[in-house]
Amino acid sequence: MGDIRRIETTHTKGKNKNMKFKMFNNKRGFEISTIAGIAITFVVIAIVLSFGAKIVQDLQDDVDDGLNGSAFNATENGLASLEEFSSWLPTLALIVVAAVIIGIIVRYFAFR
Repeated sequence: MGDIRRIETTHTKGKNKNMKFKMFNNKRGFEISTIAGIAITFVVIAIVLSFGAKIVQDLQDDVDDGLNGSAFNATENGLASLEEFSSWLPTLALIVVAAVIIGIIVRYFAFR
């Protein structure tokens, strides 16, 4: 993780207390390689959502209680929820990539 320096200070408020503070050198920060792990995570999330939607759709096809059955309504709500969550994936990906790029820029200017 890097070198760790310890700074010892003494506070006198009735009695002596030693407090140790750790300062980390060589902070890693964001790197371009961070995007690879995030991309794999999004692929796994998309696969899980697609398989989950397929399973719920098959379950809904098997449920034949009519259009007003509670099991049918539950699977309909489940499909709607999966659709809503999966529609946010591009927005989440854009936010994460923007955060990584901002982190790289901040790291560049901070350690310049």
